[in-house]
Amino acid sequence: MKLRYDDLARVAAEVRAEMAEQGKTPTGIRKKPRDPEKAALLKQMVLDKAAKYPWELVGERRLRLPYFYLKSASGD
Repeated sequence: MKLRYDDLARVAAEVRAEMAEQGKTPTGIRKKPRDPEKAALLKQMVLDKAAKYPWELVGERRLRLPYFYLKSASGD
């Protein structure tokens, strides 16, 4: 199943809101707004990587990112 960037952004926002309600805010979540130029660049990088390594939906709310598995399998 292919996912679009907009779908991922929506799901991420829902998860962040749910975690904030529970009082769980991981330190890795950015709270400050990002510069629009950097945000556009990051979005393009995500789309480029998704074209090369398509995501796979596993279960209801989990993604398998194949480039992590490829790196660990090659021993790099």
